[in-house]
Amino acid sequence: MDRIFYRTDSVDPVSNSPIYIFDTSYLPSTDVISYDAFIPTLISLLPQERYVLVMFSCGLNKISWVWGIKFLKAFLAENNNVENVVKIISVHDSWFIKSITDILTNYNFTKKNIASLNRLFDSFVINSNQPDDSPSDDFNKNTIIRCNSLSQLSNYVDIRRLKISLNVYKHDLEVENDIQLSIRFIPLLNPYTRIDRSSHPLFFHHFYQVFNIINANGEKVELLFHKPGNKANTEIFYNCVNRNQLIWINDWNLFCISTAFKKFLHNLPYPMVPLDSIELPIKDDFNYTFTTFSKIIAAHEYNEETTNYSNVLIQLCRLCHGLINANQVTKHTSTSLAKCMSHCLSHQLVSNSSKDVIIVVTRFLRNVLEFWPQISTAYKNYPSIEDIINGKVCPIDKPDDSYDLSYDVTLEEDDENDKKFNSIEILATNRQSIAGSEGPVDKLITPRTSPRRINLPATPSSLSPHKPRSPVRSPKREKLYSPNKPAKSVNFSMRVANKLADVSNIGLQFPPQKYKFSANARKEIDSTPAFLQDTEVVVKKPVIRGRKVGELAKLFEERSQALELLKGM
Repeated sequence: MDRIFYRTDSVDPVSNSPIYIFDTSYLPSTDVISYDAFIPTLISLLPQERYVLVMFSCGLNKISWVWGIKFLKAFLAENNNVENVVKIISVHDSWFIKSITDILTNYNFTKKNIASLNRLFDSFVINSNQPDDSPSDDFNKNTIIRCNSLSQLSNYVDIRRLKISLNVYKHDLEVENDIQLSIRFIPLLNPYTRIDRSSHPLFFHHFYQVFNIINANGEKVELLFHKPGNKANTEIFYNCVNRNQLIWINDWNLFCISTAFKKFLHNLPYPMVPLDSIELPIKDDFNYTFTTFSKIIAAHEYNEETTNYSNVLIQLCRLCHGLINANQVTKHTSTSLAKCMSHCLSHQLVSNSSKDVIIVVTRFLRNVLEFWPQISTAYKNYPSIEDIINGKVCPIDKPDDSYDLSYDVTLEEDDENDKKFNSIEILATNRQSIAGSEGPVDKLITPRTSPRRINLPATPSSLSPHKPRSPVRSPKREKLYSPNKPAKSVNFSMRVANKLADVSNIGLQFPPQKYKFSANARKEIDSTPAFLQDTEVVVKKPVIRGRKVGELAKLFEERSQALELLKGM
């Protein structure tokens, strides 16, 4: 439930009320949970204070609209539920949400008009000079705002302080190509960015949190840094970090995180391994490799703008050496990792023009990783990633909980539409509400599976009227042994085949591209009986009428049930 309805750390700039988020993309399927019990559970979570609700309605297409009517009826049953809602901001709404919000608006306005009339009549009572302590109508007036995209939502609240799920970002890509915030902000990664805690604490925090996740889980997957993550998901994650957005880090898998990390390294103001620092001709011995690496570390420490580049480069070499040691799982060697990291560390583009340059950088990085057990002895005093995260080097302040690892990080690439839910966790307060209690209660199912979606059986191949013919060697056998012939024709064809076996036509048995038939042969072939020439029976595709009628009956039943609920309201 903490992903469906939860409170944020942000407040509404107008009313100063706390903001709650209702993320419908995480609503479970009706196949795994009973909504008759889920709706009261959701109603019980509503706050008893005045609040602003931001509803992402992109996931309502997987449940029936009847449940929305039932939720609205249960919501309006308590007067405090409507009075506590200061504002509703609906994002990515559909026709159903627009209809529900119109009903809610009309209901609330009608109720307040009646209350105003009652106060007006009470004011004419003699000796009625009691002050009206109730808030003004303008303050109580509920506002429903519809936003088609996250860019429009930024006009009302600062979306950077809202923890928005990856599902919402991916749905927003169908509406707009890029999120344009209404407020101006400085990207965390810009030409003046440093990996320094004092001057750029936000970027330092995000950079090392991502670095720590890769370091802790990199040895559990294959071909890290080589296998790219989903392009859209990786771009979303990179943009979220770049604008200091609160995120659910568990929505992204390790490949998306590592791909975004390589993009961070590539877009830094200065390269980690400058090409000018590698002297040519390059040598593959330890002395040359250690001397060149020491010059790179010294150059970074001497330059004030790249002071901490040396720490990052040493920590990155430790990470890569660990991946090589676990090559039974990671499938990495020093050469493969050098090829993966050469572009982002040297800031060279992937193109044919930089091919020769990349070969030099790759060869140097390969030598560094191969000689790292000897090189690392000179850099034992440099802090590790864990030391920086735990604050052993310098005490740090935790800006947010975006990198809360209470859930395990997704290691492998998941299906785009596969989001699993546990009905026990959702209905922890009511264990009897799981649909189909005779089955296992911990059944997992994707919420995007529609209960109306029915997999129709495929049409049997024998009933298909357009079945393609398979290639055969002899045109005579093509007619005689056709799979669409009736049984009696097959028996006759066997007798004809025995008869043709005595004919000396061996000269025609060549590969298909060299067939040459005379006119007499064609005439002999065409002289087959008429019942063998036109024996294909055209069978129409069967229509499963019972299933269609069942779906229509279900829709009619839902419609009647919803109308009865509306009449009762």
